[in-house]
Order: sequence, then structure tokens, then C-alpha cells
Amino acid sequence: MPTPLFKTGNSGNPGGRPKLDPETRKLIQSNGEIAVKRMNDLLSMDELFNRRDENGEFVSGKLSGKEQIALLALAQDRAFGRADGVSITHTHSGTVDMSVNPTQRLKDISDRLPERLAQQKVIEAKLDDDE
Repeated sequence: MPTPLFKTGNSGNPGGRPKLDPETRKLIQSNGEIAVKRMNDLLSMDELFNRRDENGEFVSGKLSGKEQIALLALAQDRAFGRADGVSITHTHSGTVDMSVNPTQRLKDISDRLPERLAQQKVIEAKLDDDE
């Protein structure tokens, strides 16, 4: 077993995080507000996300499936911290809804990814061939 770098109970950074000067802190905070507004704008843009149109046809969003999940996960982390029991869902009507089943939400999102839809078509074709 390797020898630990620090003794138990002793901080590896005894001086703590360096203090920011007030001007730098204010600049970071103002940019944070801009980032939150931009993320909210992105979450409100239905055309970015995979969805079904009024005829029930699949419409691919402008963001890739991975980008969609990353954006939703980032929004969730920023809003609630990294919690296992909270999920944010985008309902494509410009609203954000909270639910308590992130596993089901991720499954719902992954089931709509283009790769998953293509995989499902292959499976269905094989089942048709077997009959």
C-alpha cells in the first residue's frame, strides 16, 4: 500500500484557498449571472432538443444527444448541486419541470437519441424477419 502524502488530520492546503480581491469577485459574479441567463435561454429553445412534432414524427434537435444530456445535467448541478434524487426535465414548451426520478428521465432522454431510435429499427426489422 502506498504511503499517504499527508498525515491523517493535517490539511494538504493549510493556508486554504487564496482570497480573491473584491473587483475580481464582482466580475466573476456578474459573469455567473450572464451564464445562468444564457443557460435558461438555451433550455427554453425547443429546436435544440429531440422531440416529436404534432404528427408524432421524430424531429432531431440541433444539439447532439450527448450535448442535450450534458446541458440538462449541468443545469441540474448548478440549480440543485449534485443530488441523486432530483432531475430537471425540459418539456419543450419553454418551461423547466422538476421530478424526483433522474434514472427514468435519463432513460426517457436516451430512448429518444438518434442512435437508440436507429437501434430500435434494426431490432424491429430482425423481429419481422424472424416471423
